[in-house]
Amino acid sequence: MTLALASPGARRWAARLQLLGSDVAFALMAVLARRLSRPDAGFDAGQLTVVRFVVGVLVSLVVFWLRPGLYRPVNYRLLITRGLSGGVVVVLYFTALERIPTGEASLLYNLFPVIATVMSFFTFGERPTPHLLGAVLLATAGVALSALGLVGVLLGVAGVAYGTAFGHRPRNEQRVSPRSATPEEH
Repeated sequence: MTLALASPGARRWAARLQLLGSDVAFALMAVLARRLSRPDAGFDAGQLTVVRFVVGVLVSLVVFWLRPGLYRPVNYRLLITRGLSGGVVVVLYFTALERIPTGEASLLYNLFPVIATVMSFFTFGERPTPHLLGAVLLATAGVALSALGLVGVLLGVAGVAYGTAFGHRPRNEQRVSPRSATPEEH
């Protein structure tokens, strides 16, 4: 049975496994980038960025060759914006890896779920579930403890809690289906 024909539960578990694989690959990339950015290795952040993008393009070309029609862009402006923001992210991440330990850089980089949760609240009016809010608070506390010490933990947790609990809610409250990401018909 193909993934497209699988039950929604099976597709969710497959997506979770794919994200786990992505996490492992990203961790490997971070460790290798840190190793290659040491003074004795001779690579700087710019060179690592070029290598990362060349490898990404080559892998993408192979995937597109193996599965023709897999990728059909519709919104080119959004695609270009995503590419530019992704490029900036990689340059900043590799620059950070040149200067701070891999674990700290990866931990700070992985604040993006916290930031995305807060941003989705303000842009889409998505209220986090209690377990997501708890995870966001714990993640913020962990990053703050690692990077800023105890004062940072208190400030980070207080900031996220305040923003999530008392943030702005759009007037036209529409539910968004997790599958379609567009307002549901009533």
